[in-house]
Amino acid sequence: MCGYSGSVSVTPGGGDVNLPGFAAEGQLDVANVPVVRVDRGEGDQARAVCVDRLALQDLGLSFAPAGGGRVTPQLFAFDSIGAGRCAGPALDAAFEHLHAPALRRSRLLGHLLDLRGSAHYGSGPFAIDVASTLTARVTRIPSDDIFGTNERSPGSAPRVVRKRYAVLAARYEVRRLSGRTRIAFAGLPGPRCLPFDSCSVEGTATYSFDVRRRSMWLDASVRVPRAARHPRRLMLRALRSGHARVQGFTGMEERPPRVATTALTVTRPGGATCTDVHKVAIPALAIAGRGRTLPAVIGGRETEGLPEIAGSFCPGPLEEDVVGDGSLARTRLAARALLRRRLRLDLSGSRTVGGPGYTGSTASDYVLLLRRRSLRIHFQTADGERP
Repeated sequence: MCGYSGSVSVTPGGGDVNLPGFAAEGQLDVANVPVVRVDRGEGDQARAVCVDRLALQDLGLSFAPAGGGRVTPQLFAFDSIGAGRCAGPALDAAFEHLHAPALRRSRLLGHLLDLRGSAHYGSGPFAIDVASTLTARVTRIPSDDIFGTNERSPGSAPRVVRKRYAVLAARYEVRRLSGRTRIAFAGLPGPRCLPFDSCSVEGTATYSFDVRRRSMWLDASVRVPRAARHPRRLMLRALRSGHARVQGFTGMEERPPRVATTALTVTRPGGATCTDVHKVAIPALAIAGRGRTLPAVIGGRETEGLPEIAGSFCPGPLEEDVVGDGSLARTRLAARALLRRRLRLDLSGSRTVGGPGYTGSTASDYVLLLRRRSLRIHFQTADGERP
């Protein structure tokens, strides 16, 4: 990575944080769209520039105990931050290297949080300088601004309707969730590669993991008459007919374990090669929907988040370029199969890499082995409003 240099600026705006107990993590909105610029000049080659926007919408703000009734404000990134499609280091740790002075808990409201400072540290082949001019002030928000005001006029209370459901609650042990996604990519032809310095660039990436001994909770429900009996019989009938609504997820933690591996090799004309192997978060898996067959999906917008495939200091496409509006891999299973003690799902997928600067293709193959540990089918009553 010789001859590379770059910069990016992040401007936080307003935000919110819960102060009681000082354990909750708040967030600050990012007022601007951060733009990263990376300059490259290797050997006798002319300098080239890569410019990209970062999908950074907010930063976290926590208050770490500092002893003696004091806390230390600390910025952090909810998601991994890199140099976008450009070559560059991971920037998550940049915020952690800014050390704000400790404050007394009792003085946080109305007090100025001084997050100014500078730091220098290394990350892989890069040296990073961080400078912050950020200050923030915590003020109390009236409860009406948080929860809103009651717009109903006196005497117009809604009629409450008691709804009865047959409910299935199951817990599965993930005996194994493993596989890999192989990505082959190249810079776009013509002038479309110029803004991202990806002309004649070629690369491959392999995203893989092997996860065991995790839990997956799955729920199914169907509305039934108030006088209904035999919930197991009704649930089985609903699953067979496709009337039951099913929701099951795993890997939806706020900070999932970083046990997946991404290995990249990127080459430029003239033989310059960038290689990187690093740990990233595992993707989420979802089995959700309504019908006689249900989709099982690994990674993607249907699981409320893209898999963390990128994060390398090498140039290349991002997660949204690889996954798009789809997923890494998927399959379908019969809804009635949820009553089995053991399940095996083979998930696969392929798609075209699409996005600024790069083109390519992906191929994914994964296997999921589930073993049911508990199952309960019962009736449940919930309140609803009649319009």
